[in-house]
Amino acid sequence: MLILTEAHEQDAERLFRLYCDIHGVRKELGFEIGKLSTQGFTELLSTASQRRAAYFIAQHERTDIGFAAIQGHAASEMAHLASCSVALREQWQGRGFGKKILKDLEEWSMDHELLRIEACVGFDNRAALLLFGTTGYRVEGIRKSAFMSNGKLKDGFYMAKQLTTQIEETK
Repeated sequence: MLILTEAHEQDAERLFRLYCDIHGVRKELGFEIGKLSTQGFTELLSTASQRRAAYFIAQHERTDIGFAAIQGHAASEMAHLASCSVALREQWQGRGFGKKILKDLEEWSMDHELLRIEACVGFDNRAALLLFGTTGYRVEGIRKSAFMSNGKLKDGFYMAKQLTTQIEETK
């Protein structure tokens, strides 16, 4: 059974190790390059709510198998949308865990009044394209030079999913 828990400062070491393990395989995960240390992840997690962000660790049978990140916008006209990143260790892909993580992220987003989730997926990231494509995300365009990998700029698909078609009145 997959358990997705929101990471806090005390989880910085776990998240950092998980990120480093996966980062060696996928370079398009969306963390700030200056945050690549345990201390950097501690700072990232301590300021997450101020930046309308949340980070999650995915665990299966007491093993950390992946993580997710969601970043909202501060501007009031964009406060209903967020960008997300999902990453799984390669050996855990193709088992439905990514779909469960996205479902949980969408529920969390709705609870936090986020109505639209966006993601940028590298052209060559077939696993992520399949994951997002089969869970209702649609390609809305191409992001030129979206990723830097091995010193080369790579394009990505700009994908999004509208979580609700009705905008509820704010309290």
